[in-house]
Amino acid sequence: MRDYDFNIAHYPAVLGSDLSGTIISAGASVPSTAAYAPGTRVAAFAPAFFLQGLPDYGAMQARVLAGAPTPVVEGVEVKFVMSPTDAGELAEFFRFVFGDWLKEKLETKEFVPSPSIKVVGGPDAAQAGLEELKAGVSGTKLVLNP
Repeated sequence: MRDYDFNIAHYPAVLGSDLSGTIISAGASVPSTAAYAPGTRVAAFAPAFFLQGLPDYGAMQARVLAGAPTPVVEGVEVKFVMSPTDAGELAEFFRFVFGDWLKEKLETKEFVPSPSIKVVGGPDAAQAGLEELKAGVSGTKLVLNP
């Protein structure tokens, strides 16, 4: 990201957005359902990019804050042209895409991820992974494995 003028306004900055892991605890704004209970395995989106590198929201660390899902309004049809710019609306958009839409499409096999995965190493291999990405990869997702 640093090679592509990622806007970092906070130091130390922790980057990364796609993550998976286990819920350690949930804040008061998170629905108290089994889906968000401590110990539950989740895939999430950490908004480091949109929060200009705020350390608590970057995925490349042992513990990260990910936004709570926002409630869905019954009877409202949303038409999407571009991603929202308002922080709350953007959080709802990502909740829907990763929490509802993608889950359904993966389960019905309407969406099948295709890139092969290459594990570059653990978190200490982040720099090597970035250098490999910058050198050019095709049809491959570079992954750090904690």
